[in-house]
Amino acid sequence: MQDYTDIMYMEYSGSRTHNRMSLRDRAAQFAPFAALTGYEGMIDETARYTEAPAEISEDKRSTINDTVKIISDNIRRRPRVIVEYFIPDGKKKGGRYITASKTIEKIDKINGALIACDGTEISVKDIFELTLDEGDGSVMLFSGRFDGNTDFVLDFEEPVQ
Repeated sequence: MQDYTDIMYMEYSGSRTHNRMSLRDRAAQFAPFAALTGYEGMIDETARYTEAPAEISEDKRSTINDTVKIISDNIRRRPRVIVEYFIPDGKKKGGRYITASKTIEKIDKINGALIACDGTEISVKDIFELTLDEGDGSVMLFSGRFDGNTDFVLDFEEPVQ
């Protein structure tokens, strides 16, 4: 090994061709390096659970359509509903179901959607369950029958608490 004592205590005058590097730039050279930037986010996204939309029977679809008709007939009263509907995921196949209580303001018959007072648009084709909410925590249950004249007659039951 050589003895560097002769140059160890000499003053450094700096380079004549390069400007002195700032402390911030020098520190950046030794900062941690993340070779897989974004990889963790991709793993989290892949692990995120989404559901496939459920198949709805014709009877259930008919019941939903009948409820939409009741809402349409009473739209001036701004009916309150409890609705379970499917929201497609924007990033991958599938989505999730949400159950919410909404006050319906209008019905978009062109696009087939219920529009709530809070601005939420719920496509009728994405609805899994739809019931009228009486506002006091009870839900109006109904069923229907055809009266022989091809008219659908609703049989309302007492509200259930």
